[in-house]
Formats: sequence, structure tokens, C-alpha cells
Amino acid sequence: MMSLNPFGLCRKQFRDLVLSSPRCSNATEFFALLQHFISHNMPILGDIDEAFGPGSSNFHFNGFIFELFNEKKIILFLNDFILREYEKWSSGELDSDSLAGDISMVAPGYGIINGLAWNDTYKGVIVHALEVIVNKRVIEQCKDNYEEYHLASLSHWLTNQIGVFLGLIYPHDKNSCSSKTNINRILLSLSEFICLSLAKLRSSEMFEVITEYPDSLPAILELKEVFGVLSNTSGTQSTSVPGGGRFSHTYTTKDLGNALRHILNRRLLHPGASTVQILDVYVTMI
Repeated sequence: MMSLNPFGLCRKQFRDLVLSSPRCSNATEFFALLQHFISHNMPILGDIDEAFGPGSSNFHFNGFIFELFNEKKIILFLNDFILREYEKWSSGELDSDSLAGDISMVAPGYGIINGLAWNDTYKGVIVHALEVIVNKRVIEQCKDNYEEYHLASLSHWLTNQIGVFLGLIYPHDKNSCSSKTNINRILLSLSEFICLSLAKLRSSEMFEVITEYPDSLPAILELKEVFGVLSNTSGTQSTSVPGGGRFSHTYTTKDLGNALRHILNRRLLHPGASTVQILDVYVTMI
């Protein structure tokens, strides 16, 4: 029987492992499977690099993965990994000792995402997952709270929480500034997304914002600031997610007006509303 070259042997080993293992149903199982293969086949992967050049093993391993896993499923696993790992990290489940050492030993997904360059190939997936986290934070902090300014504290949270977490996905390379550049670009995009998320939230609450004036003045002034930021962005910061959905990244004062018109029709302009109530709302709104 003809012996397989390192490439063929590696491909066969990975296929045999996947077919003999239980079907991966979540991100933890998926990345554990990949890590198991890597840790048990380092000599073969090294032979591929030696035969085809440095980095070849990662390139070909990517090909093996896509032969056996649907890309949409990989995207779902990656999205799930980011959401789960951020929850663990923000809750303190990953302690300082873990962060100071090799994070891939604690959660293999980090090393795989970086090693296979998925943090670049699927940057859109990563950003989308972080947008879900940001949107949740904006709603939790700002919903029904019109008497405080929120942008400064949200910006501080973004830098000191999401920014540090991104350092796990884009680990620092002393020979390259690309990691820092990627993190800064993503943080800029997410900073604009905070404004977008807050604008949409306040649009849905405009009736309450109006009726609670002047106590709601901070929310009104902040909304003005938010639309100032959004008017200076073209909406091109939106990052499509291969095989998945995405947030709409454009929102204007016209959208706010349409939302307010709909709310007034639903909440005020109906037979049950008194004339005094209608006039009070319109006077406050003016």
C-alpha cells in the first residue's frame, strides 16, 4: 500500500477522528475536538510545515475543517464561543492567573482562532457577537432611565471590559502592531454602535421621554449628541456576517420621527385618550 505524504496522512487522521467522535453540538465540543487533533498530531503538522513551508499546516488544517464542517455551523460555533467566553470572563470565571498564562490552555478556542487566523477571516462574526453584548449592556443600563447621562460610563465599560477581552482574541505580538490596530478599529466601530443602540432604544421610549420632561432632559440632550455622532458616520462600519444576520447600522432623525409618529398614533391618538391628555403631551413635546 502506498504510504501517505504528511498532507494526506493528516487529512486522513482528522477525518477518522471527526467520523469516530460524537457529533459536535456546541462550541465547547467543536473546539475541544480541534484541540484534541492538534495536540495528538503535532509531529504530522510539523512535517507539513517542513514539506510545504512555515504556516502550511494551519492553511491545510483549515481546508480539512471545511471539508467536514459546514461554514454556517462553524460561524454559529464561533459566535457562541465569543458570547460564552465573554460571560465567563466578565463574571470573573477566568482569573488573573489564567489571563497571565497561556489562555489557550484554559479555553482552547482562543489558540485555535488565533492560530488559524479566524480572528481575521471571521472578524465580522466576532464583531457581530460583541454587538449583541453591547446592545444588551445598553438596554440593561439605559432602559427606563432618563435622568442620567450614560455615554461616558458606556465608553468606559467598552474600553475596560470589551477592550481587554479583545486582547484574548487578538493576542499581542511584539513583532507586529496588527493586534492593537485590530482592537482599536473594533472598539471604534463598537463605540459608534453604542450610539446606534442608544438611539434605537430612546426612539422606542420617546413617549415616556416626552411625558417625563423636564426630568428626562439628560436623555434628550444625550440623544442629540448620539445623532451628532451617527450623522458623521456613513453606516459603512456595519460588518456583514457570512451565513448569519447583522444589525442595521444606519439610523437617522427621520427614523426617530417615524418612530415617534407611530408611538403617538398608538398611545395617544385613539378614542380612549382625553383631549387634556393629548394637549399636555403636545405642549410638552413642543
